[in-house]
Amino acid sequence: SFRSKVQAVLEQYHVSKDDASVCIAIPTIEAWLLAAYDEHPEQVENPKAKLCDILKLERFTAEKATELATALDIDLARKRAPSFDEFIKTVTRIAGHLRAMSAAA
Repeated sequence: SFRSKVQAVLEQYHVSKDDASVCIAIPTIEAWLLAAYDEHPEQVENPKAKLCDILKLERFTAEKATELATALDIDLARKRAPSFDEFIKTVTRIAGHLRAMSAAA
């Protein structure tokens, strides 16, 4: 996979998992939003178009994305979209490091 190739390059240059994280949005952030409606959103070729079809939209806007993201069931999205789950884990880990650094300062 592309992710494993990127990780291999990082390892080649001795970059540890604590120093860098690889999160690949597959294929787009819209797939994560589609997780509310589809069991396998990352397998949908054009998640933006599918969202437009499902929601009866002429076009998908940033405002609509914000609305969907605000209402998104995070646990469901994590189950249905493995890359979203990995993204959440990475952000949580980074936040923990930042909190620890802030507490130590």
